[in-house]
Amino acid sequence: MSYRPRPKIFIGGRTLEVEATANVAKAAGYEVFDHIRDGNRLPELPPFDENTAVALLYHDLDHEIPVMREVLLGSPFYIGALGSTRTHANRIERLSSLGYSPSQLSRIKAPIGLFPKARDAQSLALLIVAEIAYVRQATP
Repeated sequence: MSYRPRPKIFIGGRTLEVEATANVAKAAGYEVFDHIRDGNRLPELPPFDENTAVALLYHDLDHEIPVMREVLLGSPFYIGALGSTRTHANRIERLSSLGYSPSQLSRIKAPIGLFPKARDAQSLALLIVAEIAYVRQATP
């Protein structure tokens, strides 16, 4: 039997979804780092190691991309981002133009959540944390 450190989740965004997801993650026993973005200042970010999951819940790629760039430099076991498949295509195009490789970009799960199209913040939060738990269990 091997010991795995307690998983951490970084949740970033500007919305009610951040608070709801943080609450569900804490209830599930995760260590949570959340940041609700105010203005254009980049938050102080934790290290994104193999015991960290990242959930980016921005409704604006201009706010998300600076954070995503830092996330892609790390080795989180999960990276998920809010948005439709069209938004994700725009995200990939922008990050590609900044020099990120297809293998780096393939790490991003979007739309985020166990299945798409949650109808409210609480359902989305549950689907995000469920997907993170699933990925964590499948990661050696």
